[in-house]
Amino acid sequence: MGAATVPTMHTQREGDQKAASSGYFDAVADRYETNWRWRRILRQQSLTFAALELRADDRLLDIGCGTGAALRETAPLVARAVGLDLSPGMIDEARRLATDLPNVEFAVGDAERLPFADGEFTAVLCSSSIHHYPQPGKAVPEMARVLAPGGRIAIGDANPEQLIVRLVDRHLKRTEPGHLGFVHANELVRLLGEAGFEQISLRRLHRQGFVIALARKS
Repeated sequence: MGAATVPTMHTQREGDQKAASSGYFDAVADRYETNWRWRRILRQQSLTFAALELRADDRLLDIGCGTGAALRETAPLVARAVGLDLSPGMIDEARRLATDLPNVEFAVGDAERLPFADGEFTAVLCSSSIHHYPQPGKAVPEMARVLAPGGRIAIGDANPEQLIVRLVDRHLKRTEPGHLGFVHANELVRLLGEAGFEQISLRRLHRQGFVIALARKS
């Protein structure tokens, strides 16, 4: 019988970070879409969705979907829409708000270990979420894995090239459990390239305070 795997200090810390993030969002789920800050995030999610240029035959995955507001807006445009979030509370709220949309599904899960089959989706979105991931270098290859050949991806987040964003980032690291830091645009490009994506491009919006990285699976 093999020896049991002993968690390292690194994996324990990552688990603690994810638990802290999940617990924080569980606590705010019922008011997520009414707070002024979350409304701004929802606008950013809508812009990231728009950048994917969705089609009627698309099978869409929204990673870090929160309460699913942007997904509900986009669902009528696609054949299938799936939202995933680490927070059970957010997913419970997302399901409650989307009961009248037959092509929408939600699942609790980890972006670094997506509970979906290879090539299951034709479009993947990750907006205002990647700064919560302890290892984006594991999450982006997972996004590639679940995309079909030719599938598109859009990753959107605040742009730490801007001073105001760096100040916000510093504040959130102190005050919001699970906020690990905004990812630089050139780092997003590197992660996408290493995961095998092609046609990588960047769009900077809101006076360059928000960046969307777009790519296609070869």
